[in-house]
Amino acid sequence: MKVAIIPGIHPPQITHSFIQSFNPLLNQAWVVPGDDVPVYSPQHVFTFLNQHYFQANGVLSDNGNTPQSLVFIGFSAGVVGSIGTARQCRSLGITVGARLAFDGWGVPLDGDFPIYR
Repeated sequence: MKVAIIPGIHPPQITHSFIQSFNPLLNQAWVVPGDDVPVYSPQHVFTFLNQHYFQANGVLSDNGNTPQSLVFIGFSAGVVGSIGTARQCRSLGITVGARLAFDGWGVPLDGDFPIYR
């Protein structure tokens, strides 16, 4: 299982602190830099993950390196980008194990995978 963290629009130290609180579970998480990527945009989040993690880990190829599932954790504005990205991944045949939303009130959450708010 791989975990992708899509933060909100806040200082990177907050995301780093969150990751450290779950040490070592999230030490290998794929983190979208909220200060460089518009985390509220599923297309930008997917493009970043594809360029920096999916290609390097064979997620979108048939080379046998595809993780069993991807888990998406989104915070605040990152909830918008993460739900859209999770749905896009699912449409490409990537297994989405779960989608967790923190502080994403009012964001519609739907998909054919487990979703927790």
